[in-house]
Amino acid sequence: TRQSCHVCRRAVWKDAEHAEANRAVLCAACCKHSEPPPICGICFDPCRPVHLGCRHSFCEDCLRTTATVAIEEGRSVLSCPEPGCSRTLAEPLLRTLLPEAAARRLLENQNARTRDWSRSILEGAALARPDAPEVRLVAWARGGHAQLCPRCYVLVEKSDGCHHIQCPCGQHFCFACGKEWDGHQCL
Repeated sequence: TRQSCHVCRRAVWKDAEHAEANRAVLCAACCKHSEPPPICGICFDPCRPVHLGCRHSFCEDCLRTTATVAIEEGRSVLSCPEPGCSRTLAEPLLRTLLPEAAARRLLENQNARTRDWSRSILEGAALARPDAPEVRLVAWARGGHAQLCPRCYVLVEKSDGCHHIQCPCGQHFCFACGKEWDGHQCL
């Protein structure tokens, strides 16, 4: 039967009687290495690892699946899947790793998190401590100095001029009411 080497992905031919169903397949070149190939921390098969910047590494397929599941669960920040490790996965790695649909969903999750945080600031949400640094931000935002962008949900400041605002993300909106700009005039 034709299989792929778990480390380098080269084609390997195995006799049916010699092939073990649950054993990782290695090509001759990978078997000759004096040290064993790295083992994925998720599937525990030998692999060509993706290094995350911490001391943990995983095969690309396992890392992609784990990240995609976390995104589907609503996470907006992804970290190393090793239990106890909190190393955040880098944006460049996620761009190359994730399928397009998962990347879009991750951005939606991040926008929702930003929106919720920004809304809590504008609404003057109860803060855990009155001396928290957010107290000054809440006072500033609630003083009419900020509005939420309806697309990316960041707090936008208006220093002067009319109510027509263009956010750095490109969205046009009304500063007075926070709605998308349609040429209307708010008082």
